[in-house]
Amino acid sequence: MRLIARLYTYGLVAMLAGCMPSSSGGGGSSSSCEPGETRDCTCGDGSDSVRVCEDERLTACQCAGRDGNGGADDPGTGGTDDPGAGGEDGVGGQATPPPPMGGRMPPPCTPECGGRECGPDPACGESCGRCDDDAFCDGGQCRPNDDPGNPPGNSAVSIVQVYLTEDTLGPGQQSILTALFEGEAETGRVIDTTSGNTIALGSVTMSGQMEFTISWDNINALSPLNFGVQGLLLQLIIEIVHPQGDTAREESQVRLVCRGGGELTQACDGVCAPDPDIGCACIGDVEIACIEDIAYNCPNAAGIYDCSDLVQDGTVRGRCVTDLYGAGVAGCIMPTGEECSFVDREGESLTFPCGAGADPNVTHGCFSGVCRRSERGCAPAGVTRCDGNLLVFACLDHGAFDQPYGLDCQTELLGGPEGRCHNDRCIQPLLGGACNPETVICIGGRNCVDIQEGGAGACR
Repeated sequence: MRLIARLYTYGLVAMLAGCMPSSSGGGGSSSSCEPGETRDCTCGDGSDSVRVCEDERLTACQCAGRDGNGGADDPGTGGTDDPGAGGEDGVGGQATPPPPMGGRMPPPCTPECGGRECGPDPACGESCGRCDDDAFCDGGQCRPNDDPGNPPGNSAVSIVQVYLTEDTLGPGQQSILTALFEGEAETGRVIDTTSGNTIALGSVTMSGQMEFTISWDNINALSPLNFGVQGLLLQLIIEIVHPQGDTAREESQVRLVCRGGGELTQACDGVCAPDPDIGCACIGDVEIACIEDIAYNCPNAAGIYDCSDLVQDGTVRGRCVTDLYGAGVAGCIMPTGEECSFVDREGESLTFPCGAGADPNVTHGCFSGVCRRSERGCAPAGVTRCDGNLLVFACLDHGAFDQPYGLDCQTELLGGPEGRCHNDRCIQPLLGGACNPETVICIGGRNCVDIQEGGAGACR
């Protein structure tokens, strides 16, 4: 999963110069440090820890259960596409899936038989029981064969025994069901009691014997299958009809399963999932899917971001939104007041879209690295303008939508409550405070001096 860290103060200074983030999905670049330097941080459980300087960059917070890079069972630092930009592959990443469902195994299925006496339960497809020989299952209830509401009894024909060549079927597989009967038979069928579909018709192969072909593909064609890794247990009714109309019935069952990579997987509208941990999320033309709140790259089989714990220390919590960047492309969205600009381990800046709830909104944007509500939205190209005490100097392209991008003129860096946006510039009231001739101007007779490469200076 891609490792990212906060956009540190010097990155905010870079934004004063109007620098745009190198990728949608941050702004600025990571904080430099001296080899062996450490900085205090707080883990998600509230315990204190440190970040360590490695290769002139600070690692994520080293918390219990995480490796030296701060990643929980870190599956890599790249090798996946950025959902914000659909961007370049990372460096050194391993195509290792994240823990299932964000680190939790799927919950076991609990049968829900309720008042059912027989047939499969609607939740798991497990059997709720079998009827006695003198009754058959009808909608979860055992009905006697001589019930006045049933067709005529089976006195003229009776089923002696039922055999299946296979009791478990996957895609492309079939089972031959052989019913031995006494009396005369004209027609026969096999009924799936869950759907009510007739899934096979019988043919008399010799005296007292009728055969049916039960096929996974035929069952799926009648009603596209959906089930969990446990598979689906179908309760079957075999009917054999006498020429005069008398009907004999017997029960049987067959389990339908899916397999992917040698493991049992889910069925998703008739298609088997390739991996049980990913489930139905990557079925169809899906490039990036949400697995709980992990943005997952389906073609590369690797997690990109854990949107619910973006910097892996429990402090930045967004959510993964399906189809955020268009059909089949999910991504992280950050709520109002949450951080939105970061850098990855390679120094690439990333900015994630902002929004109320799960919906991105053009009136939300990333200002000084934090999601804020903007009343005026994006500014026209090349235009810098005030929006209350926010300064909008760019419109960030997130692919399917744009959001305003700029500075909060009342951050601590820009004077806190004394700062403001005026005449389409942030006002810097602090002596020695950061400034930029294009976006942040000095007041009180001070000038922006000591201007560095990129345009940022100090008020003197």
